[in-house]
Amino acid sequence: MLLRSPSLARTLVVAALGAAFAPLGHAQTTAPATGPALTLDQALELAGAASPNMQAAEAGIRAVSAGRDVAGLRPNPTLNGDIENVGGSRAYNDIEAPKQTISVGVPIELGGKRSARIGVADAQGARAQIDRAIAQADLRLAVTLAYVEAVAADRRLVAAREQADIAGQTVRAAN
Repeated sequence: MLLRSPSLARTLVVAALGAAFAPLGHAQTTAPATGPALTLDQALELAGAASPNMQAAEAGIRAVSAGRDVAGLRPNPTLNGDIENVGGSRAYNDIEAPKQTISVGVPIELGGKRSARIGVADAQGARAQIDRAIAQADLRLAVTLAYVEAVAADRRLVAAREQADIAGQTVRAAN
């Protein structure tokens, strides 16, 4: 089952982006950056590779694919063995040997059971594809929001530094 908590997914993505943006924030303490060190596409790729929700969605698709393969197979035959008259209480138990019976059963599916199993497996496959698309969309939204917040913070930092430089120049000019 996929984790569907938006707050948990957002927290995970923000933590991943925080680790990715840590060098960017450290580099800006020495000089303003000319552009983002990490593009949105790179952030999406990094978050997608580290996202447990995406890994779970991919595992779900692989599991459903294996289930579809199994649904298309015929049922296994059965082998049964029976032994009768072992230690019986009849008068002839010394003379009569135990009776052994071995049977082989091959199920014959009637009424479209296999096609129904395959149909269910195909529906589960479609559901797994939808779950993966939902996980991708949730991840893209969370990463995009975090990226926009980080870029906005970067631009506010650059503007604040420029304002501090202007204020410093004004103080020097006033002195």
